[in-house]
Amino acid sequence: MSVSGGGAPESREPQEIRIELRGSFSPDADLEALQEWLRRESWYQEMDQAERPTLIRRRPEPVPGSGGSQETGGSEQGPSMGVGLDDIILLLASGLVQEVYDEAFQALKRWYRNRRRLAAENEDIRIRVTADGRDDVLEGSDEAPHDPEE
Repeated sequence: MSVSGGGAPESREPQEIRIELRGSFSPDADLEALQEWLRRESWYQEMDQAERPTLIRRRPEPVPGSGGSQETGGSEQGPSMGVGLDDIILLLASGLVQEVYDEAFQALKRWYRNRRRLAAENEDIRIRVTADGRDDVLEGSDEAPHDPEE
């Protein structure tokens, strides 16, 4: 990465865009499909190999005192094993987060709209995207991002 303006050199530390998938009855399949969706996006394909984000799938560590899982849902109709929290992390070279965030978020909106059409009746899929002070959520039939603190 280059020095921007006359200021200090940009940090060489990788930065990330975190994509959290919640409420899916098939999180492994959804995360795999979402990763492939992102890899096929033109903005991803057009990036230089050295700048292309590394896609990492991760299931966060359990929250202490939560009974060993970080589940966010469930219903009277059955166990909530499939509705935990899962992440995809786009690990990027320093300085590219803001540039990639908008493109990635538009791709996520398209994937989410498609996935909602296939969702089971009581499947409450939500996607939260965070990076560098930004925090957007896709949930319900509302495709517009909103602040999760609302």
